[in-house]
Amino acid sequence: MYDNVFCTTLRVRNREGPEPAAGGPTPRGTDPGVDPQGFDYEVFLSFRGSDTRKGFTDFLYSSHKDAGVHVFRDDEELRDYASSKRCLKELAFMAECRRAREQLVMPVFYDVTPNEVRHQAGTYKRSFSQHARKYDPLVVQQWRDALVEIGALKGWELKNIANGHQGELVKLVVVRVLKELKKAYLVVPDSIVGIDDHVESITRLLEVDASDVRIVGIHGVAGVGKTTIAKVVYNQLLDHFDSCSFLKDIRETALQHKGLEYLQSLLISKILSCE
Repeated sequence: MYDNVFCTTLRVRNREGPEPAAGGPTPRGTDPGVDPQGFDYEVFLSFRGSDTRKGFTDFLYSSHKDAGVHVFRDDEELRDYASSKRCLKELAFMAECRRAREQLVMPVFYDVTPNEVRHQAGTYKRSFSQHARKYDPLVVQQWRDALVEIGALKGWELKNIANGHQGELVKLVVVRVLKELKKAYLVVPDSIVGIDDHVESITRLLEVDASDVRIVGIHGVAGVGKTTIAKVVYNQLLDHFDSCSFLKDIRETALQHKGLEYLQSLLISKILSCE
């Protein structure tokens, strides 16, 4: 049985471009990069639903959210990727966005090879035989062309990543997405517990929508998780600001020769690198 997951970043900074051609293959008639409330999504997941929804795709989706990435996932139940008209329309739209807007498409080949995708072999061949009898030949050719284009891109093939371990593959995808989006996300331990109340209290005190400057101190004995709490708060509030910086070990660094000057230059360089 073949699965296929495609992950595309939709809002990459400094990658502005023209809109896709009018009448292009837009899934569900709308741009998947914009939600109904007007917030841009940064990552759109297009995937086969039945076999991966509660496994790999859910892990990939949750990992993006934990990393502070605005990710869209459709919850509609699907069969295999190539047999789904909606999946193929999404894929054709991704290819169009890649050409017209220079947006990135990052394919994850989950239990399928890039060669099978490019040449529509295996289950893809059977699905396209059915499509050819049901849909306009020009539309079907668009879908074929999109599979050829996306299948030729450099991505990740599950069987070649850490002996097929899905967790390692998800980490690689998220790290790449964060790099492309230039997110200053901070890594925190996977097993942290008991900090949600502290994070909520600090976030409430910071009141990011206020017009003034807020300073909140976190104090406690060594090893209780002060830095971890600060990192979690930072990750959650990251998208509220155009630029950001996280400076650690300030006291130790400031006591060194020209330590304050170093911290000042580090702060400025980090902020400018986020712009």
